This record gives sequence, structure tokens and C-alpha cells, in this order.
Amino acid sequence: MNTKTKVIVALMAVMVVGGTIVLLPASAGGQQPPAGAQCILMRLKALQLGNGVLGYIIKNGSATEVQGTVVFAGPRILVIETSSGDVNIIMPPRWLVGGTNVTSKDLFDGEPYGVGSSVTLKTLGAEKAFNGYTVKIYFAYEVEGDGVVARALIPFNIETP
Repeated sequence: MNTKTKVIVALMAVMVVGGTIVLLPASAGGQQPPAGAQCILMRLKALQLGNGVLGYIIKNGSATEVQGTVVFAGPRILVIETSSGDVNIIMPPRWLVGGTNVTSKDLFDGEPYGVGSSVTLKTLGAEKAFNGYTVKIYFAYEVEGDGVVARALIPFNIETP
């Protein structure tokens, strides 16, 4: 190995070891990582889980429409009351409404939609059966209600037949 390669390998090793020491909790005494590191770890875990769920939906999902009344609207989740019960729906963070870029939270703050609004959502839906229970996952990509259409700002297009 030449000197340049050795230096790069050594720097990478120091970064990996240093990152491990900073981010992982110490095993002795039940110490926790610093508050900033905990926040970073939680975001990384959420991102990993979110990407895994989204990947599963893309591979195994099918186009599904969900119609009902908005019961709860959070920044990343929407709960719709349907004739068969409440449905939790994953909401992308950004939406396009009439050429305006809005957050998921702002989309349901009363204008154009809000709690009590009747909406139709186009989603990718997937389900997985386990030991006696079934998990159903819905990912919204379009919302329509009161003549207003909102489309998710996501890095891919979802087209249905």
C-alpha cells in the first residue's frame, strides 16, 4: 500500500471508532450518549424504519382508495374514519396544492382540509399477516376533497392503471 492509501484507511478507522464511542451508550453504569447524539440516533432509526416500510409498500403494495372523514391530522400521520373503522395513513411531509408547496400539517390545518373534512385519499396499501394478526399500511400520494386536489411531493411517480 502506498502512503496515501494508508493515511486514508487510518482516518476512516479513526472516524468509525470515534463515532462509535460518541454515539453508542457506554455499557458500564447505564450511561446514555449526549443529548445531541441521542437525537441523531433517534432520527437515524426513524429514517431506517421509514425507508424499510416505504420499500415494503413499494414492493408489495397496491393502489387503494380510502374515503372518509378526517379524525386526526398530525405532521406524518392522518387518521380517517371510514365505514369499516378508523384507518391510519402515512403522510409524506410535503404536498403540492394548486402550485403551492405546503407541509402535511398545513394541509390539514383547516385550509384546504381539516378535522371533520370529507376526503378521498389515493394510497399505496400493503398488508402482512403474522401470528393471528394483520398489519395494514397505507402511504398517501394524493388527497381530494371539496374540489381541491393535493399531490405528495415525493421523489418518484406513482401511476395506476
